[in-house]
Amino acid sequence: MNRAIDYRTDFYSLGVTFYKLLTGEVPFRGDDALALIHCHIAKQPPFLCDREEIPQVLCDVVMKLMAKNAEDRYQSAYGIQADLEQCLHQLQINGKIDVFALGSQDVSDRFIIPQKLYGREAELETLLAAFDRITNEYK
Repeated sequence: MNRAIDYRTDFYSLGVTFYKLLTGEVPFRGDDALALIHCHIAKQPPFLCDREEIPQVLCDVVMKLMAKNAEDRYQSAYGIQADLEQCLHQLQINGKIDVFALGSQDVSDRFIIPQKLYGREAELETLLAAFDRITNEYK
């Protein structure tokens, strides 16, 4: 993947832990370690929202934690805490959790440059075309 691993990787792991707590199952199964790694890198987990007993906003929190791109996950533990406290507050007051915008308090205390390339579409196409040409020559 050629992507750096940072603290947001722990947020992904927290999402997997919440997934297991809410469903009783891990998001991906398999006997082959490489297949499991591939699933965690490239595949979306089964949606929690298919289960009626799990509130929509909790599904959204878990899916945000388990986003494949680190830039799409929560950027701070404070943001996660704020959203979970909002869920708890609503549950205590209303007896249910209504949907609200996630991440409204999620502000990173670090300056992180995204690893995605912006404005390099032509160069990326050239590289991908060269890769395809070379791989097709050796088939």
